[in-house]
Amino acid sequence: MSSGEISKASLKPLLSAETIHRRVGELALEISKDYTPDGCVVLSVLKGAFMFTADLIRHLQVPLELDFIRVQSYGNRMSTSGEVALIKDVEIDLSGKDVLIVDDIVETGYTQAFMLRHLAMFRPRSVKICALLWKKALLRVEVPVHFHGFTIGPEFIVGYGIDYAERFRELPDIYTVQER
Repeated sequence: MSSGEISKASLKPLLSAETIHRRVGELALEISKDYTPDGCVVLSVLKGAFMFTADLIRHLQVPLELDFIRVQSYGNRMSTSGEVALIKDVEIDLSGKDVLIVDDIVETGYTQAFMLRHLAMFRPRSVKICALLWKKALLRVEVPVHFHGFTIGPEFIVGYGIDYAERFRELPDIYTVQER
């Protein structure tokens, strides 16, 4: 399916904005209980997690620093290539700090495994993963997902920051893409 073939008519609602925001608030409470008063570095994975990260950090009850990392494994495809490329690296010092990776989705685990290996060279005290969505059935590499919002099926999804070929990020809800 090419980006020209995906239209709003091919989208089926999966998670409403209200459901997402309620769960993000619950996740923030879970995460806040897990960190010391020193807080953590929130490392948002661009571009897909930017909306999730913005909503999550507004609810966190611990001090935090914020940075961004950008990795790519999809391009303009609807499935991962299995190869992960680092597009934008971390810019703040992570040495001795607790790091929380905030990602939009864990699918195969390749991206998260890549980031865990990459971040180890910065010598953080700890690294945990928080994902809004987890497609457990597609996991190919075991990665520790410490916090997650929703377990979903293998369908391709868009909305709430998650795109297909840079489209549909602006949608407040999450949709599955129906094949035509």
